Amino acid sequence: MAVTLEEAPWLGWILVKALMRFAFMVANNVVAISSYVCYVIVLQPLRMLDSKRFWYIEGIMYKWLLGMVASWGWSAGYTVMEWGEDVKAISKDEAVMLVNHQATGDVCTLMMCLQDKGLVVAQMMWLMDHIFKYTNFGIVSLIHGDFFIRQGKSHRDQQLLLLKKHLENNYRSRGRKWVVLFPEGGFLRKRRETSQAFAKKNNLPFLTHVTLPRIGATKIILSALVARQENGSPAGGDAKELDSKSEGLQWIIDTTIAYPKAEPIDIQTWILGYRKPAVTHVHYRLFSIYESGQNMIWRTVISFGSEALSLPTSSTLWSLTMAFARSAFSRVKHSDCHWYSKHTFCFLIKFCWKYDGIMSPKLKKNS
Repeated sequence: MAVTLEEAPWLGWILVKALMRFAFMVANNVVAISSYVCYVIVLQPLRMLDSKRFWYIEGIMYKWLLGMVASWGWSAGYTVMEWGEDVKAISKDEAVMLVNHQATGDVCTLMMCLQDKGLVVAQMMWLMDHIFKYTNFGIVSLIHGDFFIRQGKSHRDQQLLLLKKHLENNYRSRGRKWVVLFPEGGFLRKRRETSQAFAKKNNLPFLTHVTLPRIGATKIILSALVARQENGSPAGGDAKELDSKSEGLQWIIDTTIAYPKAEPIDIQTWILGYRKPAVTHVHYRLFSIYESGQNMIWRTVISFGSEALSLPTSSTLWSLTMAFARSAFSRVKHSDCHWYSKHTFCFLIKFCWKYDGIMSPKLKKNS
């Protein structure tokens, strides 16, 4: 499409802004991630003496890093409106969050949503595709204890065993409380046709806005982390009391992300900010594991994202947010002070590390 003279200045500004944002994001990654790694190394003695305190401090730094990623979208005008039940009320309980998956921006959207949910981000474990291990944020996720899973039939059984072992070794020992996974196993646009063909062949619901969930990882998480009685059923307790101190998973959070006009925001857009400001909508449903029982738990997992099916005239996932317009409870937006203070802190810390590395040899030489 040809560019008119009137559009040229605007497109030029978009390009310049995108380049400036990209340069800042690169600098931000170099500074923040290296500072995080340096601190983790320096704090290793504390890990030996007081593991609980070490992972608490690491979790706070991890939350700050995710807050920076969230701020990239906010600074470009991408904000979030939350609907449904208030998940902050269960921020101190253990939960598994099931999220629909449309683009790489889904992760960034969750990072923005969960920043104001207490220590949830600090105590969270992510399940993500193994390819993310080789990104700039891979080293951070490895240190934090996130799990990288390989897709495909040839890896399925082995990966589930590795996941079970990973949960046993890292979930409780590091003080984790929430697990986040995308049960669809990939982006909607890539898996929709395969999912629909499988549904037709096996007489399952024909889904348009989500795909049939893959329940292998979810089953491992529930079997490994739900507290059980001697008879194997979920441990009892009053699920309505949100300040419950019992161990084990207590909640399933069915999370649905909906983008304007069903046009997902990917990580490139999040970084470069070349799209117009937009509001992404996120809807939550809470299911108590203690209250629901095993049968209800699996119905919840299998019916994941089924709100879209209840809209007989909907043509896009965006439409589903209108069905919950009366249940909005908050809007997430980071304050200028909050955003700049985190970036300033990391830049100062990086300067201190760099300054110490430059000056120490000179001081030794002069002495």
